[in-house]
Amino acid sequence: MKSWLGPNRRLLRRPIFAIVICALAAAQAPAPDAPDARDAKDLLARGVQLIPTKPGEAVKLLQQALRLDPGLPGLRYQLGLAYHAIGDEADAAPELREAVDRAPDSADACNYLGIVLFEQGDAKAALAEFHAAARLAPKDPNAHFNLGEAMARTGDGAAAVEELRIASQLAPTDAGLARLLKVVETRMAAPEATIPGATIPGATIPGATIKVDVRQVLVPVVVTDSEGHHLAGLTQADFKLFEDGVEQTIMAFSVEHSGLPQSATASATPSTTAPPLPIAPPLPAAPHGAAPAQSKPRRTYMILIDTLHTSVNNLASARTALIKLFQQERSLNSQYVDSQHGDSQYADSQYVVVALGISPELILNVTPDPGAVLAALTAKRLQKVFGDGQFGSPNAEMERFRRALTDTRTACDAAIQASDNIMKAKCAAGLEVVTQQARLVAELERTVTVGFLRQFRSLVAQLAPARDRRTIVLLSDGFGLEPGKQAWALMDAYFPRALQCYLPPLVFCPPHDAPISDRMSEEFEPILKLAAAANITIDTIDSRGLYGQSEFDASNPGTTAALTGVIGRMERDIAAASGNTLREIADATGGTAFHDNNDILGGLQRALADGRDYYTLAYVSTNLNYDGKFRAITVQVRGRKTPVNIMVNAKRGYWAAPSAQ
Repeated sequence: MKSWLGPNRRLLRRPIFAIVICALAAAQAPAPDAPDARDAKDLLARGVQLIPTKPGEAVKLLQQALRLDPGLPGLRYQLGLAYHAIGDEADAAPELREAVDRAPDSADACNYLGIVLFEQGDAKAALAEFHAAARLAPKDPNAHFNLGEAMARTGDGAAAVEELRIASQLAPTDAGLARLLKVVETRMAAPEATIPGATIPGATIPGATIKVDVRQVLVPVVVTDSEGHHLAGLTQADFKLFEDGVEQTIMAFSVEHSGLPQSATASATPSTTAPPLPIAPPLPAAPHGAAPAQSKPRRTYMILIDTLHTSVNNLASARTALIKLFQQERSLNSQYVDSQHGDSQYADSQYVVVALGISPELILNVTPDPGAVLAALTAKRLQKVFGDGQFGSPNAEMERFRRALTDTRTACDAAIQASDNIMKAKCAAGLEVVTQQARLVAELERTVTVGFLRQFRSLVAQLAPARDRRTIVLLSDGFGLEPGKQAWALMDAYFPRALQCYLPPLVFCPPHDAPISDRMSEEFEPILKLAAAANITIDTIDSRGLYGQSEFDASNPGTTAALTGVIGRMERDIAAASGNTLREIADATGGTAFHDNNDILGGLQRALADGRDYYTLAYVSTNLNYDGKFRAITVQVRGRKTPVNIMVNAKRGYWAAPSAQ
């Protein structure tokens, strides 16, 4: 049985057919007489079908089924899987625990509960569940693989090796598992020896999490000159690396160079990195293209299009830029395959395209063929996906709120100037309405942002187990992390406190001091932690292009003449804050933030190029206190032949978790 994350992926093996079987059973079993029970059964069947592709929608359907029939067989298990699929382990764990309590002989329920507990950092509790799964399904290689994984994490290396041996015997055709077993056996036989190249992406064997004393931190580094050309030919001696300001010793060094022509200042150096194992599709249920037999993927690009926060016009511009990008990719791929007989470094990239709105929509699953990506981007279906992604967006509610603000301010100005009783009443009623609308907008933004960030985290989590070079290219108009901030800022701009108090007598002046809006760090930071720990680079491209004033936007409802300047300044501040979120994502993961620039195609080209030309540094921290706190990383390049004005891009740090990375 194969995992959703593919064979031998680090953490952990999942029985992929469990959902399909349960879906068929739910659809075919006789329906009970009670209407609510029949409805719950239908919701369960529909929800199960959506878990692999639209887990966010699946959660909603399964929650409805739970309200109708809490005792429906299989429901708790499927709801736990849906929560897990969106990265919500806190809600997944109790549902899967309930599923195990109701069906103690279910190996799948024990397995998934173990996976969730493992991902929450409770390896000891996970170990008990994996023991149960292996006992209930002794012929399932996944159960033994997971048990070995948990044993390794809890320090029982010898028992872990035995479980991996059993898993390998049960899956004799799984070459990756056999390779992993050999590496682990070698490591156990010589615990003080190091595995050559094991800390360099491309040489690390996925799944090799046997606990060792040495903890190495990997730091991919992109070095460019002032014109954006990648600098090749640098050596380990050209780099200095600091953690929290303390210089560290670089223990290992590797180079990845695409060989594509460019005007770099140094001569090209061939890559010294061995090709990694191919990764499985990040979204499991859809069919995907297979990598060419002659080339294993060395790098994976996820093109992630934010359809929730991005305007329709900007989505169209982003699509046009993506089409041009993959026309170039197809052309270059064809040239390099022809010239190098299908075994070029350039041709071993793979791509996946995802639209992320309220829930993720798979545009195209993993493929090494740029032509397939181009076909997906030009298909009519994409327009519908963009439209569906806008559903539930707070943009429409914000537009209604702005129109109400403009109408109310106009009425209040008229009431002040002409002492018009009708306008006084309209002003008073309008102030009550817009105050309530501001609260509703803030709550809507909080709800959809939580869902968006959890889905984003889930996508990062699905890329994390692989060991090739992984780059996420996020196209977005940007988004804030303080729900309601824009609504209350608009309220204050339209109705300053002094103006409200100056309104005519009998006009109700509701207090509208903005409530303190906490930054959504608890939802946002786990994305950065996960990407940094897995060395996933996220390049962000602000699809708004050059920042402008919204009064020139055709969709803008307009403002009164007296407020044009005030509103313009406020909206520029909000736009900058949305862009700052994108910059923070890029900075934390070693990516580049492209913003305030209409050359979206140039940003895309740079993002893909950075995934092909980079150095990897590895070091062992001199700070042995693994307390979970953030540690800042600084990389300097001081080669004698390098130009003065160079740019060094690397992740800004990592969180020193107690468990092995």
